[in-house]
Amino acid sequence: MIVADLRLQDPYVVAPYCYKGDQWLGYDDEKSFEEKANYILDKGLAGAMVWSIDTDDFKGFCGRQNGLINTLADVII
Repeated sequence: MIVADLRLQDPYVVAPYCYKGDQWLGYDDEKSFEEKANYILDKGLAGAMVWSIDTDDFKGFCGRQNGLINTLADVII
């Protein structure tokens, strides 16, 4: 498990990441999902696909309950 010294936001990928030494971890949060959903709308794409819904925050420990899927739905629908 990586215990990061710092949380960073990549301006090109629009997703947060953290690292410690030569280990890194990239992930999505509600802000990155919102940016990606807006990209889908801006480009007129047909929809979105979520690879791993089981990694969403079902109990709301880090924000609102089901924050990633709900953010995607809020923007797309």
